[in-house]
Amino acid sequence: MKLLKKCIVALLVVTSVFCVAPMFNNTVEAASTKKVSTKYNYSKLSNQKNYDKIPSVKKGKTIVTMKKSNAYVKFTATKTKNYKIKISNVKKPSAKSVNGYISFYTLNTSSYGYKSLKSKKVKTYGGKTDTLKLANKNFLNGWKNYGKKKTWYKKDRTAEVKLKKGQSIYFGGYFAGSSSEKATYTVEIK
Repeated sequence: MKLLKKCIVALLVVTSVFCVAPMFNNTVEAASTKKVSTKYNYSKLSNQKNYDKIPSVKKGKTIVTMKKSNAYVKFTATKTKNYKIKISNVKKPSAKSVNGYISFYTLNTSSYGYKSLKSKKVKTYGGKTDTLKLANKNFLNGWKNYGKKKTWYKKDRTAEVKLKKGQSIYFGGYFAGSSSEKATYTVEIK
């Protein structure tokens, strides 16, 4: 009888360990950072079919690699709301000091079916603009007076834009240097 009681107690202890232990497991999974590469700049958009090929970014954090200057990506709203777009961490493989801009657009389709990008104003701490000026730390250290003005260059910029469900906002940029050089930046959308 004592042996049976010991076996039952041991079984209950083992069972409770396997049932209760998962509740105390506090591991947090890191948010994944997606990567997108784009080559669709203004010259490629002269072919109307290429508008549909512009790569998309989703909500969350994405590292965008522009294979050509002024290459575009797009974000399509999943629901009607104000979206916050933070752009940061601009880099070029060939330059220690980097500055440039990201501009925002919406897709405009004429009555004849011709597509083009139309400038889109976004809210930022300096007011409304369609262009955010960005730079890396090396540029700002060399040109400190640029970093002091609200409308000039910053390491990261945040914009807010209201989009309807299914509406897309396009953004593309130029970073100083040769137009054929790659550049990367991080975009985070909430």
